[in-house]
Amino acid sequence: MTAWPPLDRDDLRKARGDAGFDTVLPLLVRRLIAETASGLESLDMPGGSGTAVGGFDGIVTASGPSAFVPDGTSVWELSVGGGNRKAEEDYEKRTKGPNGLATEDVTYVEVVLDTWRDARTWAARHAEDGRWREVRAYNLDVIDLWLEQAPATTAWLAARLGKALPGVRSLETWWTDSWLRSTRVPLDRAVVLAGREKAAADFSAVLATGRPVIALGGDLRPDELCAFVAAALEQEGILGSSQVGARVLFVSDSSSLQQLITQHQPLILVLADPALARDIPQQHPHQLVWAAMPGGPCDVKVPRLHSQVIESLLRSAGMSYERAARFGTLGRRSLLALRRALAHHPEPLTSERASTLDVVRRRLLLLNSWNGDNREDRRVVGQCLGLEYEELQERARELAAGTDIPFLGHLEEIWHVLAAEDAWTLFGTSLTSDDLHVFRTAVLEVLTETDPILDLDPGERWRAGVMGVRRRFSDTLRTGLAQSLALLGTLGADLRGPRGVTGDRWARLVVRDLLEQANADDTYSLWRSLGDVLTLLAEAAPEEFIEAMHEGLSGTTPLHAAMFTDNEPDNMGLGSGSPHTRFLWSLEVLAWSPEHLDDAVDVLTTLAAVDPGGRLSNRPLASLVGILSAWAPNTTARAEDRIRE
Repeated sequence: MTAWPPLDRDDLRKARGDAGFDTVLPLLVRRLIAETASGLESLDMPGGSGTAVGGFDGIVTASGPSAFVPDGTSVWELSVGGGNRKAEEDYEKRTKGPNGLATEDVTYVEVVLDTWRDARTWAARHAEDGRWREVRAYNLDVIDLWLEQAPATTAWLAARLGKALPGVRSLETWWTDSWLRSTRVPLDRAVVLAGREKAAADFSAVLATGRPVIALGGDLRPDELCAFVAAALEQEGILGSSQVGARVLFVSDSSSLQQLITQHQPLILVLADPALARDIPQQHPHQLVWAAMPGGPCDVKVPRLHSQVIESLLRSAGMSYERAARFGTLGRRSLLALRRALAHHPEPLTSERASTLDVVRRRLLLLNSWNGDNREDRRVVGQCLGLEYEELQERARELAAGTDIPFLGHLEEIWHVLAAEDAWTLFGTSLTSDDLHVFRTAVLEVLTETDPILDLDPGERWRAGVMGVRRRFSDTLRTGLAQSLALLGTLGADLRGPRGVTGDRWARLVVRDLLEQANADDTYSLWRSLGDVLTLLAEAAPEEFIEAMHEGLSGTTPLHAAMFTDNEPDNMGLGSGSPHTRFLWSLEVLAWSPEHLDDAVDVLTTLAAVDPGGRLSNRPLASLVGILSAWAPNTTARAEDRIRE
């Protein structure tokens, strides 16, 4: 474990002698002020090339006093050396206050990053002049003491001096030096927040409340999590030298987190993996930000990127219409896939990544998620990988801890593939015929399980949990398999299964087999049991879903008439739920696409004819009206196509 602090007085003394550190010093002091000032109202202190600008090196206004930043307005003069001589030169040429302020209302601060043993004497002597309200002198030892109270700035400076804490990056450095410079077209705030502007504002609002833990939903990989946080703060104008931005650190190392969590100055720690926080004390002054588990509770939901906004931004950057449209679609699927496609230097397949592209990773990609506390989940996952679950669990932990691209995330024993769509763009093409065969076997076993709750009397179903009546397989595994089918159906055109069958065709064949079994079940139990994953199955294989719906609606006594169950009250006098709502949602999703509009409307029309009516207002006819609405249509089809329907 790296000892805290990672820097000492000797590191500062050595750094001041480095060429170019005179342009770094204003950045250092600026960050120290931003991190530790009380009620910072304004901070004007150019760094880098801005140090050549005339006038005071810095002008600061704070509403309250702190150990190193005076309250009210203060002016600052900075130097890496020179002692009394340099301090005297600065002092003599500053006879007027900034912005028309009288000098007696302003504090004068001289910073000389040197031993400057006479600093106190110099400040006391000039305080007697009465020119300024107060005169302060900070030497190297004061800056060293100041750094002890500013952990975020200490981590930032340590990185600049080659003594970085493992797995720790400052927000501004990561955003400017790493993210924005990594691509041919910078993926700036406008791209990262395309369609996410409200989520960004919501995040900033929650952050301002001081909530100790903030979970961001949306299946975000660590880099996308960091990019969203940085872009959100930039949108609010608090990325640079603000008190909020100066306290943000991105952390991916547990040992470094242990060091940072003990610091008294409040930090905003964005964690690459929530599991990093497992062993930290419950009481601390910091705010933690992490990505919520897919489908789990979150404080702010981060939606997918808006493809048309990305397309427009890329076209304005000079990209052709065709390429911009292609990259816009890619960006909606995965921001990180877009980043790789536009990278100056596409990442080579490292030895770590290559070594882990094995049967474990491929088949876990297909399983997508599972509950390790569920015995039947463990059995299925073990069978798919041909491993005992204990061995599989160790391999899964290795993939979750990967330093290159973490592949898995977990909260306790709920496991999931991180950013599934991005993972598919990286590893989907490595799937083999054997992988697809074991996936098909798992899908048909897990998703054909009928829900035992259906065997209970309708008036007793609300007590199912108390009675211990539940499915053998977890909802986590069911949803994971269905999501993989949907991804295979939409992203699998470049994959090849047995006898050259493409991945999307393979998904369609599996869904067809599944729905054929549902139509063969005269009790309608399997169709009702598929309600939790029905929309995903429709996305995976739209044509097969429509075909199965048509088949179930044929004949004088249509099978699908059994989906309407909301016209019978239960034993408590309340209207029961009805499976038909899940079918309507699935058909509404398909109707968004002009390609499937006709089929979805046909099925809804037939459903409306067999609908007996019920207590719920969500009816097939209402779905038709919403889809074909003239003023707010729930489809992307053209007006003439809707009129034709």
